[in-house]
Amino acid sequence: MNFLIDVGVSVDSILLFLGGIALFLYGIDLMSDSLKKAAGSKLKTIIEKTTGTPLKGILVGTLVTALTQSSTGVTVLTIGLVRAGLMTTPQSVGIIMGANIGTTITAFIISLPIEELSMIILFIGVVMLFVKNRKVRNIGGILAGLGMLFFGLETMGNGLKPIASTDFAIDMFQAFSKESFGGIVLGTVFGTIFTAVVQSSSAAIGILQKLYALNDPSNDFYTISLRGALPILLGSNIGTTLSAWVASWGGNTDSKRTAIIHINFNIIGSIIFIIFIGPYDWIVQWIEDKFLTPYSMASIAYAHAVQNVLSTAILYFFIKQQIKLANFMVKAKDERKLPELVFDEKLISESPTMALDVVRKGISYMGEI
Repeated sequence: MNFLIDVGVSVDSILLFLGGIALFLYGIDLMSDSLKKAAGSKLKTIIEKTTGTPLKGILVGTLVTALTQSSTGVTVLTIGLVRAGLMTTPQSVGIIMGANIGTTITAFIISLPIEELSMIILFIGVVMLFVKNRKVRNIGGILAGLGMLFFGLETMGNGLKPIASTDFAIDMFQAFSKESFGGIVLGTVFGTIFTAVVQSSSAAIGILQKLYALNDPSNDFYTISLRGALPILLGSNIGTTLSAWVASWGGNTDSKRTAIIHINFNIIGSIIFIIFIGPYDWIVQWIEDKFLTPYSMASIAYAHAVQNVLSTAILYFFIKQQIKLANFMVKAKDERKLPELVFDEKLISESPTMALDVVRKGISYMGEI
């Protein structure tokens, strides 16, 4: 805190920024939880349809992530299903790849120009939360989360602008924006660490979108360039894998391999785009110039979508190699499928209907013994 004050940031700006992040994160979490509750048992039915081809897994992973607005939640849930023996490692690959595409929807939602309606949406959502009907309450939770998300984004922006105006922030943005290998690595590392800390790639990307939109050529005010934002965006894809890796701790070999596939997929995809950062930058800049306004929040959303869709399209043809690499990195070991290893408590919060299936499997296993 003293350091920030020393570089010329007021306490009010710091509190606005931190309060905005808190509202933004809680809004995303509330919206995600309400969407999961609204989906209910349908989530189980949808995921059960991934037992076919990897392409079907990608489509289902995209759909489920778009419905729940949480790629981390879907990935953790998938690892839990593999850990419980309800899904094999090859079946999980498609879902993981699809989750990366589905999570781009959040960035597009954030870029919608409805910040001025945030308080109205929040009010309607909160009122609906007091209705006894469960479906109405779930919809109310979605609206309340959405309103809180946009209100938090606006509050965060009000505190972010003074912080972005400091010499320290300007120097940092210039370092990220350098068209050199060092600048790219610095931005990627920063994005990875920041996303790992906040435990949400959607939140990290939302902050990046707001920061990019603060650029104001008419007042000669500039924050981060598109070239500087792209490596941070790539780093956020790597940082989001931490939750999935933690979820695999204490699990069986298959669940650890699934987590490794998720990590490898995101790292390899990011490396590909780091290598071709020039064409990547040109494509996104072309989209902005052709279809959007300068320094639009949607530019970052499109950049996120382009990276994840193309990464999935490229790595789709190397699914077998990804599985072999995961098998090599996580060696098989003799495991006794004891009941305590079959059940994963994370499934209770993620999907109670799936948790019931796992309990049935455990009871069946005890019966066999």
